[in-house]
Amino acid sequence: MTHIVALLSGLILGLGLILAGMANPQKVLAFLDISGAWDPSLALVMGARLP
Repeated sequence: MTHIVALLSGLILGLGLILAGMANPQKVLAFLDISGAWDPSLALVMGARLP
């Protein structure tokens, strides 16, 4: 049962990362490029997490 819960948790996390755009390398690089064309959308995704 523990393995099934871990698998479902991982699938939900992965789906959330894909939907948020964190699996897109260009979006992540744009977020990390603070001196150029910075994209703050990933900061909003990280800030909206559940406590």
